[in-house]
Amino acid sequence: MAGADYIIPLAGLVGEPVCNEDEVAAASTNLEAIRLLLSLRSAEQRIVFPCTNSGYGIGEQGTVSTEETPLRPISLYGRTKVEAEQAILDAGNSISLRLATVFGVSPRMRLDLLVNDFVHRAVTDRTVVISKDTSSATTFTFATWLARFFTLCAISMRCGGGPTTSA
Repeated sequence: MAGADYIIPLAGLVGEPVCNEDEVAAASTNLEAIRLLLSLRSAEQRIVFPCTNSGYGIGEQGTVSTEETPLRPISLYGRTKVEAEQAILDAGNSISLRLATVFGVSPRMRLDLLVNDFVHRAVTDRTVVISKDTSSATTFTFATWLARFFTLCAISMRCGGGPTTSA
């Protein structure tokens, strides 16, 4: 880590179900590891932190969350990520990305994610059911796009950009 100009901490337990299964592992991986990372990095090293939109908690009907929306996480996952984000932003020389649901191919596919579930059902069941219910909305970003966005954030930080954005 000593020779790195940028740090992008991608390790984490993601989502409410897995965090609730092992609360100690969730806290140590999502929060305590970030605190350790901050104690080991130099002040010159920049951090691009992938946070989560789970920090917003339950949104208000008819509104869209933005970077200015108060954070009110309702799950252990959301709380650990919000606390880690605050620690990183307080330490400076960092930017946080409040990510939409990231989807894409993985060795360990998460079928609880809507896009992955749709593709799985289309392939296995040859059918996808789409509801007309518009009372909630979920945002998505593709893993490949996110990798490119990390690069753009690093370039932006070199030019003075930061500290929080939604992707």
